[in-house]
Amino acid sequence: FWVRRYKKFVRNGMCCLEDIHKSEMYAFERKARFYEKRHARRADRLLVISPMVDKAAQALARRLGILVYSYAGDVDPAVFGGEG
Repeated sequence: FWVRRYKKFVRNGMCCLEDIHKSEMYAFERKARFYEKRHARRADRLLVISPMVDKAAQALARRLGILVYSYAGDVDPAVFGGEG
């Protein structure tokens, strides 16, 4: 069992941070803000990809502006500001 705590990638010039974990939305949001501060770059998107995000975590993610997807294949390319 392997969990990636966060992954940074840049696509179409947008900096995106992705977390694959169950429901630690507050922790992910704090990690994202730490990353932004340390690297002096704002994350354009925060993504959580996990098939097991409970309703409370989903509601919190909406409040924090974190996009939640059940599977990586569900992520719309428009999220990255382009068609892929």
